[in-house]
Amino acid sequence: MPAPDASIDLAAFPSAEGGAMHFSGQALGAPEEAFWAWRRIAGIFFDVALPGPEAMAGFAAEMESHNLGGVVIGRIAASAQVFRRSAFTIARTGMDHYLVQLYRRGGYAGLAGDHKVLVRAGDTSILDMAQTVHTEASDFENITLVMPRASLAPLVRRAEALHGVVLGGDTPLGRLLADHLVGLQESAAQLSQAEAQPLIQATAMLVAACASPSIAARAEGQETVHAPSLVLIRRFIEGNLASPALSPELLTKQFGVSRPTLYRLFEPYGGVASYIRRRRLDRCFQEITAPVAERRRIAEIAYGWGFRNEAAFSRSFREAFGMSPREARLARASRPAGVPGGEGVPATTDWIRRL
Repeated sequence: MPAPDASIDLAAFPSAEGGAMHFSGQALGAPEEAFWAWRRIAGIFFDVALPGPEAMAGFAAEMESHNLGGVVIGRIAASAQVFRRSAFTIARTGMDHYLVQLYRRGGYAGLAGDHKVLVRAGDTSILDMAQTVHTEASDFENITLVMPRASLAPLVRRAEALHGVVLGGDTPLGRLLADHLVGLQESAAQLSQAEAQPLIQATAMLVAACASPSIAARAEGQETVHAPSLVLIRRFIEGNLASPALSPELLTKQFGVSRPTLYRLFEPYGGVASYIRRRRLDRCFQEITAPVAERRRIAEIAYGWGFRNEAAFSRSFREAFGMSPREARLARASRPAGVPGGEGVPATTDWIRRL
């Protein structure tokens, strides 16, 4: 078996001429070469492995993707494989998008964060690339829509709960979204970017509308009674994460609620203090692993987001992401020299990074 990328023909990664990219593992000849080439493409999101050594002999993959200016949509068909996205992978790749995937054949099972997911043919799933994934897929064909966070997250009440949402192909909302994704993918090659822009906005609204009942169901009714207060409080927290004064005490005074009421509102998140700490850790993670992060010391970043004890910050960071802040920064620094951009880098990689 060849080493990763050791014998990959860079012709497998064409430029983005005409806003379209085609990849065929069969064109590379040996299944081993097809797998390593595919692994490099999929590596912008996942660490990819085969379910067993025997699977290499029959491995095949092909992809056709289109850049519509605000999203990337493609059809993917591939052999069975295992997809992992750990905290280390999140740091290494720097991708912060949603994948909306309609499985026309095959499916997958596993974990999206802490949620068990099972996707069958006809179902549509949503994965948040800021969260962990560990799934095993059978031989499959899907339509994958890659959306930047800014286009979808503001349209739903709990953006973090989009991760692992599955819309069944036998449900009205599942069929509605599936039909739209099929039509968008089939028309992508003929759409100009000017024509695509209003469709992209409409697509984001449709995804949000179809996913919202599933998000509400996860909350088991806990947000229904207090939704207006919770939304306002969370918005206030997001705007004041860097303030050392942000605390449960400040929130009780700001919104005129008791401490027990505040805890009940944030009970699904482990309490309000836990929620604030996690949101601050998320911001630190993003800044530590961003390209500009090398210009700021880790301690400076931690203090900038409200942490006052560097040792306690490091412990909390490791508990949340499974690695130290320094390891996260080193993971960012270990990205291949040619990414993003550069000769031989898949066109889709550049498209997605520029969304």
